[in-house]
Amino acid sequence: MISPGEVKGNIPFIDYGLKCWKEPRKKFNSHSNNKRHITCMERWNDYMLIRNNNKKSISHSLNVARVQDITENRKHIMFLLKATLFLAKQGLAFRGHNETDNSNNKGNFIQLLEMFADETLAVKLKSRYGHYTSPEYQNGLIHIIASCTRKNILSKISSIGVYTILVDETKDISKKEQLSFVLRFVDSDYNVHESAIGCYHMKKSDAESLSNEILKIISENKLDINKCIAQCYDGANVMSGSYSGVQKRIQEIVPHSLYVHCYAHRLNLCLIHTLSSLSIITNFFNVVQSLYKFLMNGQTKYELFVEVQKKKKLDVIHLERLVDTRWSYWYNSLKKINLRYTEIREVLNILQNDGDEKSRILSTGLLKEISSFNFILVLCTMEKILEVIHCASCELQNSSLLLPVAIALIKCTKTNLLRMRSDDVWTTIEKSAYDKALKNGIEGQSSELRPHRTKHFNTNLNEYYVTTRVGHTNSSNKTSIKIEVLYTVIDRFTIEMDNRFSEETCEILMISEIFNPSSEDYFNSKSTKLQKFINHYKYFKFNFISIISEFSTAKSLIESKNIQKPDIHFILKTLSELPSAFTETLKILTILLTLPVTTATNERFFSSLKRVKSFLRSTTGDERLSDLMVINVEGEYASHVNLEEAVDMFANLKNRRYPLIL
Repeated sequence: MISPGEVKGNIPFIDYGLKCWKEPRKKFNSHSNNKRHITCMERWNDYMLIRNNNKKSISHSLNVARVQDITENRKHIMFLLKATLFLAKQGLAFRGHNETDNSNNKGNFIQLLEMFADETLAVKLKSRYGHYTSPEYQNGLIHIIASCTRKNILSKISSIGVYTILVDETKDISKKEQLSFVLRFVDSDYNVHESAIGCYHMKKSDAESLSNEILKIISENKLDINKCIAQCYDGANVMSGSYSGVQKRIQEIVPHSLYVHCYAHRLNLCLIHTLSSLSIITNFFNVVQSLYKFLMNGQTKYELFVEVQKKKKLDVIHLERLVDTRWSYWYNSLKKINLRYTEIREVLNILQNDGDEKSRILSTGLLKEISSFNFILVLCTMEKILEVIHCASCELQNSSLLLPVAIALIKCTKTNLLRMRSDDVWTTIEKSAYDKALKNGIEGQSSELRPHRTKHFNTNLNEYYVTTRVGHTNSSNKTSIKIEVLYTVIDRFTIEMDNRFSEETCEILMISEIFNPSSEDYFNSKSTKLQKFINHYKYFKFNFISIISEFSTAKSLIESKNIQKPDIHFILKTLSELPSAFTETLKILTILLTLPVTTATNERFFSSLKRVKSFLRSTTGDERLSDLMVINVEGEYASHVNLEEAVDMFANLKNRRYPLIL
């Protein structure tokens, strides 16, 4: 009970014992009252209590205190992570203009912490050190959550591990070129996903820089480049160039990585080239755009338009602006003008008499333009055409759309447009236009669609009797529009579709015929399409012998379900119930499902970018922006982040002032 070096000299009862036994009690009493003896007895009693588990040791108490301290510290970091996750998911700003103690508004992050902190956390937040709320720590917290989100995304990729890269570029509010990187993959349940990995500032936009950045992103996320089965970009030369474009540079590394030109961009280009080549259509849409600018941009005119609709107890409809890259807006704009044509004319009539001089001039001109039967007829015609294209455009934006389905959709769209090139469809359009014109007091016949020069007889024929002449014959107004609008737009658009969709990436995609009950190659193991597919993706080492037996069994299994013309989704669902029996077939289907269609997910990513990096947040750093975008866009994955794991990552980034790990 006595520590070494604690006592100088000899200890009587330990070193040499008691020699004088005449008065032992006196010696014992004297010793028991000795300070040294009392100290030893206290230590002995403590030792016995600890030994009998009636009292905790000092080391145990210290360890308990340390565990409690770490628990409180982890609770504090967990609180910071939750606040970070909330703000990032909602796309809200973190920092305030003034974050000092005297500030009334310290920014969303600190204000949120102070609002919901308990007494213990409030003390930590007010401490001089260890509150971890500075901008540098905010960036660290954001990066940790974004890293965990990316980890959750990548963990969803199926065991075969194949994926497709979708890449697009845009300029943000600070004029920086941002590259969005999206992965398309299939999970273990054979569901298709398209998930964003981040956005990356590109200082150069040449093919070499872009391809190097793409390869760098793939490497940083520990993806196997050889399992990249396809790449999808827009049609820009720097991306699609067949000699030195990005797609070619990637294919030099991964030969089986197919290039798919975004289907939505292709459809958009078909429309642009078709409509811009026809002056009558260009003039018509110029009037539509002018109508939007006139009624929607002025507060007084806008309120008048709303008031006219409310007086008639109609749902308030706002006209839509025409956007070159958003053809759904064009269709919706025409649809809304058609629905509120009468109310638009009423507003223009009012402004023609009561507005200021500029408004009177503009309203008079617009009223004259839209009050002609020509305008109504072109409006009804173009709305009918764009309605068909709008259906295809909306479906192409579906992130889970399969490439074989997209190919079939394009073919159906073309077929539907060609069916519109008929007298029955024109009669329907004409009747709709006449009804609207009659309702608004507009004559059904008007001047020619375009003026024709006055025709003169050839003076050399004056001495002859002329029964007829060779040349243009006058046609009615509606016939001219039928030919120059309906037929011409359909003809030119279908020609554009033939040119832009003729090469369906390559013959590899014809593998979808294997799973088409209407095809002669339906589960045919001897099909040349299957051979080309296997040869192209030889990296995945398909077992052809297994494929032969699997195809035979799969065909019988599908037929036993008594489903008339089962689609690829039904086939996949049926075979996925027996994964060990159809390993090779499911591998083929997984690759087929992973092939990309459009970069619409990248476009949606850019829409979120405008909200996250707004004018007031234009100085956001590149890495912080990429992390914020991943959390915001992939909120579902971010919600499942393991916060305990995130705290460990925070602790391991560097040495912390306070302990966070046992």
